[in-house]
Amino acid sequence: MVSVSGSKFRDPSICDVAYKDPIKAKSVHFIGEKDWLKVPSEELASAFADPLIIRHPQGHTVPRLGLHSPLSFHANNCRNFL
Repeated sequence: MVSVSGSKFRDPSICDVAYKDPIKAKSVHFIGEKDWLKVPSEELASAFADPLIIRHPQGHTVPRLGLHSPLSFHANNCRNFL
């Protein structure tokens, strides 16, 4: 599962089932330091058993992971993780 600025479900009847136990699926979470969904994204990541969290300095956007990006080392982490 790949999450960019994600958040948990809000409906209590869904949450009771979806987050009862840690989610055991592999997951990558891109979280922007200036994103207005930073806290909800962190809450979603915490619902997974072993999330890979990639933080970037931008806001509510998909970060660039190209060869010349300051985040380029994360591209290999994502490939290896998934």
